Amino acid sequence: MEILDSFVTGTKGTCFHWMNDEGLTGLDIAVKSNNGRSAELLIDYGAVAAPHKVTKNSALHVACFYGYLDLIQLLIDRFGIDQIYYPNAFQETPLYFASMNGQKKAIEKLFALEDSNNLNNESPRYQILGGKSCVDVATHVGHINCYKILKIKMKEAELQ
Repeated sequence: MEILDSFVTGTKGTCFHWMNDEGLTGLDIAVKSNNGRSAELLIDYGAVAAPHKVTKNSALHVACFYGYLDLIQLLIDRFGIDQIYYPNAFQETPLYFASMNGQKKAIEKLFALEDSNNLNNESPRYQILGGKSCVDVATHVGHINCYKILKIKMKEAELQ
């Protein structure tokens, strides 16, 4: 942490657009490592939620994949709720990533953070390229608890 603190000292306002050989930014690396303090510090000093240069995965995609609830909250607080809807290069949203990896609590967190007026079956949260949805992927990979949450939310949306 001291190295990171000394690296960014005096550089406020500078955006961190550096990417490693895998196309990950410093923020991506901090999120993937579940290092909330580093992520927060990088954001404070100008890091942006830039998508991966090839896959277009955002830091929120990564946090949802691993189920890092505090980082999901931080990223939503700092970059806005709209990023829930941002698809990657394969039209997969952060909700899809959470569903794919069985992150039930991450799915619940995303639903809790979202304005319920935007929930419906046509939402970009439910549909991805080729018509395969978050419900489909949760079922396919055997994450029954995730499937149940998604189906309940879809039914609630239909009733609205």
